[in-house]
Amino acid sequence: MLRLYNGLSILLKYDPNGECSIDRNDECIYCGPNHNNLSLEDLKTLEELNWFWEETYECWGKFL
Repeated sequence: MLRLYNGLSILLKYDPNGECSIDRNDECIYCGPNHNNLSLEDLKTLEELNWFWEETYECWGKFL
């Protein structure tokens, strides 16, 4: 659960008002701002936390 929390914390830095939507299915949670806006360091950290950019939905995903 810590990987989920840490990833959401990074994404929230780029969406301080919490305006990005969040959704899920049986396997994954989807949310977050555009990946082009994130720093290289945050992109690397998200990847290390097993977050991925979901091209279909144009948002970040994390398998649950």
